[in-house]
Amino acid sequence: MTHAFAFPRTETRFLSRFIPTHLYATIMLLETPRPLRTREPRSGFTLVEMMVSIVILVILMTIIFQIMQLTSSAYKQTTQGTGTMQQARVAFERMTRNLSQATLNTYYNYYYASGQTTPSRYIRQSELQFISGYGPIAGGDFITAVAQNAKQVTHAVFFQAPLGVVSSTDATAYGNLGGLLNACGYFVTYGPDPSRPTFLSSSGFANAPPSENRYRLMEYLQPSENLSIYTSAAPGNTGTLPGWISYGLPTNMAASAPANVRALASNIVALIIMPEQYSSSTVGTNGQAHTQYISSAVKDGITSVSSYAYDSAYYSGATPLYSDIAAGTTLEWRTHNQLPPLIKVIMVAIDEASGARLAATPTYSGCTSASPPDMGNLSTSTAALFKDPSKLHSAGATTGDLEKLEDVLNATPGNVTGNTVKCNFYVFQTDVIIRGAKWTAN
Repeated sequence: MTHAFAFPRTETRFLSRFIPTHLYATIMLLETPRPLRTREPRSGFTLVEMMVSIVILVILMTIIFQIMQLTSSAYKQTTQGTGTMQQARVAFERMTRNLSQATLNTYYNYYYASGQTTPSRYIRQSELQFISGYGPIAGGDFITAVAQNAKQVTHAVFFQAPLGVVSSTDATAYGNLGGLLNACGYFVTYGPDPSRPTFLSSSGFANAPPSENRYRLMEYLQPSENLSIYTSAAPGNTGTLPGWISYGLPTNMAASAPANVRALASNIVALIIMPEQYSSSTVGTNGQAHTQYISSAVKDGITSVSSYAYDSAYYSGATPLYSDIAAGTTLEWRTHNQLPPLIKVIMVAIDEASGARLAATPTYSGCTSASPPDMGNLSTSTAALFKDPSKLHSAGATTGDLEKLEDVLNATPGNVTGNTVKCNFYVFQTDVIIRGAKWTAN
């Protein structure tokens, strides 16, 4: 098909001789036949393709949602665990810092033998006291347990230190005396939150959050103007609970703690206090002297004994024994009116999620809302952990108490208490140098 005005091919060749080139090219274009334009078909998705695409999209969205959910849960657990451990670290540093300032203000005075009017020697004297362990040497715990009250867990320590803490009402009169003496103590209990407001338990708050039973590290801090060690009975040598502790710290702590007691950190499952001294008789491979535990339950403070108990006021018999070490006679009670030069402090903390799981397992080891789970950390526990300082760490084939507690927290099959609740935990450990100690062997 040609356009109506197209020239025959022979004529166009003839015309090329007489017309310009560009006009000839135009005529040739008009002569060339051109096909009609047709609309190209458009492609689309079939129903099967759409269904497959939707299925793949749903699968991808499910995977992304699960990843986001797992990430959010891991972030929440990590945040809770980090917050708990940070709180425990702050409490541990506060406790060890105050413990390093413990003092007995020891002095020497005449010693009169029975029936003598002439002094025979000088002996150490002090009106203050340092005491630690599961409880007094004579037996029992520092904090006893009754229904719905806190119960002591593992060790406790009580002492005096020049912290300069006064009550808020007397801050104006005594606030500038930073060296005033305070009675101080640290222990672990299991029970309800002592700082929980009492009105939350009233009938008018039906939707109030429930009271949570947790392990807690408690601090006992008696203001200087209320210092009871001078007003109550003087520390005795019988190894019983001192009056200055029972006066300022009721042995049965109610759900709301006394005014001198507050919770420093939650989810602290164990506190181990082990007084030590340097021992030249045991030397390590690096040539440095090792430390050796000290106990008030033995006369010389060195003989191996199954006790963490330390009481600076305790001695056996009517009078403390003072003899000449060079003569090889009976040694005195070395801990009498002396501070230990070193104290090994070990604290074990679990995260909040682990604490909640333990509290929600009432059938485990007789745990109820008022009694703590038996993690081997009670004085009445059948596992009897942390009673013998020689068994603190593993030695040879014998598993140490600290390693046994770790197996309990890890819910290792065959652990000493049969715990099946796995806990995330962290162990804090340090040797505290008592700056006020003037340790001597005679």
